[in-house]
Amino acid sequence: MTEHALPAPMRPLKKWLFGALAAALGTLIALLLAEGVLQILYGPVAHEITNAHPILHHFSGNNPSTNSFGFYDREYPAAKPHGTRRIMILGDSLVRRTYHELNFTQILEQTFQATPGYEGVEVWNCGIDSYSPALCYLLLKHKLLDLDPDTVVVCVFLGNDFNDDAVYQSQMVLDARGRPERCPPDAPSREARLIPGQVPIPFKNFLRYHSRLYRELSRGYNTLLHWLRFREGEWEKAAIGEDQTAPIGTLTVNISDSVFHILAQNLVFTDELLRERGIPWLAVLIPLHVEVNRLVEGGKRLDQYSEDGIRLADQNLEKLAAFLEEKRIPVLNLLPPFQASPSQPLFTIDSHFNEPGHRLAAELLYEKLMSDKLLD
Repeated sequence: MTEHALPAPMRPLKKWLFGALAAALGTLIALLLAEGVLQILYGPVAHEITNAHPILHHFSGNNPSTNSFGFYDREYPAAKPHGTRRIMILGDSLVRRTYHELNFTQILEQTFQATPGYEGVEVWNCGIDSYSPALCYLLLKHKLLDLDPDTVVVCVFLGNDFNDDAVYQSQMVLDARGRPERCPPDAPSREARLIPGQVPIPFKNFLRYHSRLYRELSRGYNTLLHWLRFREGEWEKAAIGEDQTAPIGTLTVNISDSVFHILAQNLVFTDELLRERGIPWLAVLIPLHVEVNRLVEGGKRLDQYSEDGIRLADQNLEKLAAFLEEKRIPVLNLLPPFQASPSQPLFTIDSHFNEPGHRLAAELLYEKLMSDKLLD
């Protein structure tokens, strides 16, 4: 039937349908082109650090930037050489990231190897972006213990690890004693209920792990939301509790007792796991940049962070430090020495260490490991 043969009322409908189809097809082509350009410029998402993993939720895997164990570090032998002492440092991007190719784990290794009697010390950087104590526990249990560590260091970033542990815990498969066993990446989680209209979890995870365009748009969207919240001084009002968490990596300080308990209990599980094997370990508490100083690299002042929010962050850190001391778990709280350091600022604007921050963290960690005899 030709257009002229159509009844007059149907002709506008046909034009509208053709227009809608052309618009949809054009949008799809534009999205595919944008995806292709981003893949060419930045590489496929599979080469990033957050590859889906059936047990660890996500892991770096082997890519051109990692060693054979999947870590962003130099190569080490799997079998520990005679006379070698092996320190493994776990955490999120505060551990993993370098600052102009400089990282506190590298500095720590160099410092030990320059110390008489400690020339054979290896310091492994086992940091993975968006890890928190729950995933660090799984990483130890399923991968690192087989590599014969002599000492373990678990770094806890107080800016988002409470929230992240709560999200991972909601996806976690537990063993018979209630300890984390595995964290499948596609399991339903509370993260799906955070933002009205959020993409359903299975499709969202497919986009997260395969689409560079989705990842970049998601980062931009979250950055904008965070900036708007902090600009209004309301970052401390987003309560994190049983039924409300935030996207992985979000700075969160207003947490419930139940969320505090999730992270604290995962550190207790880590303590039990390592004590059973006679492996000494240390929990390192990393504060938010604004807890140390509102000034960050580049001379920018972070005045948009409210005093109430900073006070909540301080309380969380003090509460966790007291909890670990009560459990007789060795702990290094970086806040007091960072505040006292004359080498300010110690952070970049996104709350990661700059060069002075990496150097001070390495110095403090060396002193703590030596004074507490955690390598002897």
